[in-house]
Amino acid sequence: MTTARYKFQRSKNSINGFLSKNRASTDALNALNIWSNSKPQRIYNVLSDQDEELLVELTWQESDSSAGPELEDASIKVGIERFHVQQ
Repeated sequence: MTTARYKFQRSKNSINGFLSKNRASTDALNALNIWSNSKPQRIYNVLSDQDEELLVELTWQESDSSAGPELEDASIKVGIERFHVQQ
């Protein structure tokens, strides 16, 4: 299993994010739920939940080559960007 920390924030260049009525962290949680529900080996643990930022620890299997692209797609749909955070 691979584990990494990511910070999610509202994308400044996203029309979906601009039009969202949710907090950025709520939209990030929505993207994470889509991502984690598509495969049972995908897990996220919220470390910090603030209005405009969500810090999470993600876990997925090394063989899950679609984990990154699917998380990126789910994030773009809700107007969120993610950034890797050193542990």
